[in-house]
Amino acid sequence: MSLQGNIQSIGQIAIAVSNVEQSLVFYRDKLGLKLLFDVPANLAFLECGGIRLMQTTQQGESIDYRTSVIYYKVDNLDEAVVMVKKKRNRIYSRATANG
Repeated sequence: MSLQGNIQSIGQIAIAVSNVEQSLVFYRDKLGLKLLFDVPANLAFLECGGIRLMQTTQQGESIDYRTSVIYYKVDNLDEAVVMVKKKRNRIYSRATANG
C-alpha cells in the first residue's frame, strides 16, 4: 500500500534562506511571484501556481540549511501517518489543517 492515493497535492514548500528581504528581491521582484504576506526580516509567504512558498531565516543546525520542507495535503492525515510509520520513516512534526 502506498501514500500515492492519499496525497492530494503539495500545499507548501518551506525554504531556509540567510536573508528573507534579499530572497524576496529574487522571488517577488525578479520571478514575479505574488507576496501573500511577510513578517519583516524573518518570514515571507509567496504564491506560485496554487502552492505556498514559505521563506524563513535559517534556524537550527547548519546542516539543515541545505534542505527544504515540503508540506503535502492528504485525504486522511491519520491514515497517512500510519502508512509513513509502517515504512519505517520518521515523522518530524505533524501539521493539522489549522497549522
